[in-house]
Amino acid sequence: MIRSMTGFASVRCRNGDTEISWEIKTVNHRYLEISPRLPRDWNGVEPALRERVAAKLNRGKIDCSLKLEHASEGASLRVDKAVLAQLGEAMDAVQQEIHGLSQANVLDVLNWGGVLASETEDVEALKSAALEALDEALDELVAYRLREGASLKALILSRCESLEKAAADAAEKLPQVREHWRNRLIARIEELDVEVDPARVEQELLFVAQKMDVAEELDRLTVHVQEVRNTLNSDKSVGRRLDFLMQELNREVNTLSSKSIDSAVTQLTVDMKVLIEQMREQVQNIE
Repeated sequence: MIRSMTGFASVRCRNGDTEISWEIKTVNHRYLEISPRLPRDWNGVEPALRERVAAKLNRGKIDCSLKLEHASEGASLRVDKAVLAQLGEAMDAVQQEIHGLSQANVLDVLNWGGVLASETEDVEALKSAALEALDEALDELVAYRLREGASLKALILSRCESLEKAAADAAEKLPQVREHWRNRLIARIEELDVEVDPARVEQELLFVAQKMDVAEELDRLTVHVQEVRNTLNSDKSVGRRLDFLMQELNREVNTLSSKSIDSAVTQLTVDMKVLIEQMREQVQNIE
């Protein structure tokens, strides 16, 4: 299944007096890059987070943000004095280095991760619930990326059809182009009213025809287009392979363009380049 590298998912759930909120955003990237943003004192969860993300995703820049909101009503809260002291020392150090900064108010301090906690809070249970919520968010994200991938696949397949049609039109015009060029050369020789060895003329015509022959490029172009279709039906991560195929398609069309001596065929090669560039832009976002 084709999956986009762009996606978004958010999940909220409650564990005791704490509301757990995950938000995951992804954009395209050459490799898998995971950027977690966790509350203070939750760094121990990061290895499990990375393991879970890597099990579901292969490529993309992944931003995972976890927020915890503790309910004030009915909860027995305490201030972690050790964390509070560390925070105070850090604030004093900043004030000494940079003058004129506003002082933090009480709510700012209480909202700092680790300062305020519930007396009855089971930290391990909370972390377990948070990881379960992460799995749910990842499943939602994968579903999102699959929907986006299906749209990308449809767009690329449509461009493949247009590319094949343009290649077929070019192939159909080539015999007419060769015949037209041949007639023009013969007419030019007649205008000059000079005697020319017919065998030499035929030899030159054959030489030019060989230079104009693009049957091999058209065949390779057709093969590459079919390989794009096959790759789009793969269950594996296909983004890099599709990117390589776009390069190969572009190489063949460039050769077609360099061999063209007819404006109609040249225009077809321009149309093909536009189609390939459109596909290449879409492929950049495929996992």
